[in-house]
Amino acid sequence: MLASAKRNDMRLISVVMGTTSANARANESQILLNYGFKFYETQRLYPAGQVLSESRVWKGDSKTVSLGFQEDFYVTVPIRHFNDLKATIQVDKSKVAPIIAGAPMGIVRFTLGGEPYFEQPIVALKAVGIGGFFRRVYDAVLMLVKSDE
Repeated sequence: MLASAKRNDMRLISVVMGTTSANARANESQILLNYGFKFYETQRLYPAGQVLSESRVWKGDSKTVSLGFQEDFYVTVPIRHFNDLKATIQVDKSKVAPIIAGAPMGIVRFTLGGEPYFEQPIVALKAVGIGGFFRRVYDAVLMLVKSDE
């Protein structure tokens, strides 16, 4: 039996196999759903378009690009452990223009209580076009100098 329920933007699905009757599956499914709603909560972590970080863009019409999520980002964690959730952002620092809006630019790693919890790609919130001739030459020289370090 497959059952699903939604409360406070949290969706749960239960799958029960190996029971002797449909009634037994329904009862076990209800137990699983009650457990999920009792011990877990879903909260919006970041709204769509919120700037979480900025990254350097080489040879672009802008020196930086804002990074974040294109849609509201929700997370489900055990109740009373939301404040234990920590995020670290790892960004690819060698991006060269052009960059389209929504292009993956790195990863946000989440830990819960010091243990890895999950990862989510972080994207460019706006497009960055190709810079002018002097910007491209200047950045090309800077990239050469930085690669020697």
